[in-house]
Amino acid sequence: MDLRWVYCLQNGLPMDMDVYDLATWCSIAELSEISFRERRYVDVPDFTRGGWRSAAPLDIVSVASLRGRMPEVGPKGLAYFCHTVFSKDASRVFWLARGIDWYDSVKEKAGPWSTTAFTCRSDGSEVRRCFPDNWGGSHFNWRDDRTMAVTVYPKEHANGAWHVTFTVGEEEKVHRLAPGILDWDGHCVWSPNGRWISTEGYFDKTFHRHWALVRTADEAVVPVGSFFVPEAYRGGFWRCDLHGRWRPDGRQIGFNSVHEGSRQVYVMDVEE
Repeated sequence: MDLRWVYCLQNGLPMDMDVYDLATWCSIAELSEISFRERRYVDVPDFTRGGWRSAAPLDIVSVASLRGRMPEVGPKGLAYFCHTVFSKDASRVFWLARGIDWYDSVKEKAGPWSTTAFTCRSDGSEVRRCFPDNWGGSHFNWRDDRTMAVTVYPKEHANGAWHVTFTVGEEEKVHRLAPGILDWDGHCVWSPNGRWISTEGYFDKTFHRHWALVRTADEAVVPVGSFFVPEAYRGGFWRCDLHGRWRPDGRQIGFNSVHEGSRQVYVMDVEE
């Protein structure tokens, strides 16, 4: 996010956030603590006091402009963008474009969704598709301003999710990482030098989350460990993904875990 602010200032672009957005971001930690401690939903305050309703949108790319390239939805369906992430130098944006056949806002229920992934330049130009509609796509991370790692779910293949990499401008050359080994849904994060990918998934039948490092030069997979998930943290709202994040110099990874009975933040040495 800091790099995006710098990019906007250097290129004379409008800022993507204002003071009200900042206040909202800063409130999340405390509100999450209250929610977890009291086991209830906690509303995020409207710091704009309703002003968001009349605020002009800051469009990079609109849903309307891409409807013809997104999955089709029925008359009661919903089309939307989500999971937006800027490249390391903030020059490009990746996001998911989803279509839901039906949506009930009262009951807060929705039908199954279809997913397309796009990238574009930060000014909204050069919009490109990333892979076929029926591949889904989630849990992604930029290596630099052109290359990404993503977890996809090809419907024509019944052996689970894939970890893949692709380069902007060469989307037809999607590369599958470690076939038969990384055929599971993982959270991809490149190391700062681009030589490794950290990926960890959801818990298995024994309630353990598994974590691995992938050496990109030869796609060797190095197991990091497995982390038990107590019953209290197996529900959707209280779950705790590991979500490993590299230190800027690549010497350590920080991660969340509940394997010792409570939600904690840990640091692990990973020097090559």
